[in-house]
Amino acid sequence: GALLVPDPVDHMAKREVLQLCRIDDPRLVSTLQGATWNFPAAKRGRAALECFVAGAGFRLSLCDRWMNPSDDTVADFACVSTPIEKGDLGADGKWTTLEVVWDVDAAKAEVRVGGRTVRTLPCRNGDFAPWGISYLHLQTLAGEMDPNGSYFASLSMSKSK
Repeated sequence: GALLVPDPVDHMAKREVLQLCRIDDPRLVSTLQGATWNFPAAKRGRAALECFVAGAGFRLSLCDRWMNPSDDTVADFACVSTPIEKGDLGADGKWTTLEVVWDVDAAKAEVRVGGRTVRTLPCRNGDFAPWGISYLHLQTLAGEMDPNGSYFASLSMSKSK
């Protein structure tokens, strides 16, 4: 379900991007597919994703611990978790920058598209994430097979003071 594929938007680009979809593959433990990225822990920070949704969308979760990318309880244990669908990104079929900015101590996170806040979310704090957030989890939202999925061209993270 998490595959490197040629860039589906820019066919002339000589790069591969991550496609996250839901496929029926007997070699997989679960059809709930995802990807996990680890970065330096931060109580305040920003993660940016260059992405677009071609299918059902994806769940973006920020955690203070590693969890299996196909674990269906990630949202329950995440500091921040939100679904992202086509309509959330605005530019259908085009690469869009999605940002999530968090502050564990303030117990708040913002989801931004094109620099504009589109969603404010609670961020679990206190003993839940004493050193901050250090994992980004992406999981397909598809309840059934979704060969189109979502695409990710780049990920970046920065700490805030």
